[in-house]
Amino acid sequence: MALTRVPGREVHFRVHGAGPLLLVQPGLYQVGPQWTDLGYTGALAGEYTVVEIDPLGHGRSAAPTDPAAYELPRRVDDVLAVLDELGADRAVYWGYSMGAWIGCGLAAYAPDRVAGLVVGGWDPVGGLEVAYEHARRTVPLPPDPDWTALARAAAARVPEQAAVIDAGDPVAFDACHRSLEHQPDLSPALAALDVPVLLYAGDADPYHPGARAVAARIGAGFATVAGCDHTGAWHDATAVLAEVVPFLRTVAR
Repeated sequence: MALTRVPGREVHFRVHGAGPLLLVQPGLYQVGPQWTDLGYTGALAGEYTVVEIDPLGHGRSAAPTDPAAYELPRRVDDVLAVLDELGADRAVYWGYSMGAWIGCGLAAYAPDRVAGLVVGGWDPVGGLEVAYEHARRTVPLPPDPDWTALARAAAARVPEQAAVIDAGDPVAFDACHRSLEHQPDLSPALAALDVPVLLYAGDADPYHPGARAVAARIGAGFATVAGCDHTGAWHDATAVLAEVVPFLRTVAR
């Protein structure tokens, strides 16, 4: 199913299952169907209507090359357009990495449309700069790294992400990547959100300490995915679902 609001800004999504509405959106160089491929959707679709969203610039969604197209308020508008297309006022939203950033944006710009929020693999305070700083400490880098090139090269080592990269537009990917840089602290928006919130991250993910600290400060739930880095806590659906499904059932009740 494709959603078109204006030329050049089509957002593609797939709907599975039945029950309370659950929107899921992945990260950079990932597409909505990977929620199915990794086992998330099959485990959830018996209890929820799972809506897998292709992020703008990825998969079957539009790929504008103007960096302004990827600014957070516009990414939030894309999610709201999906909700409107489905005829829904609110939904639970689950995002991983870049998708989690967009979820924090929902808290900031459209809190009344959120019934519950899962923020995976993301630090709402430090954002992408946390990953950059980790790389500076652990990887030999030139004085002025080309972060988009480095991120794409790292993602290309993962087969399913390499397929997304090969099928996409590198200019659009660069614009999408740069939209994540130098973002404001979004934790106050999470603190003000009057619905349940769960944050999680792998214990070897650079985002783990910051996400845990935010959860503690705002009184949100937090889960550690043991033995996983950033990529691992996306691929280990069994471990992640063990933490997230009880939270989702609480929200549904």
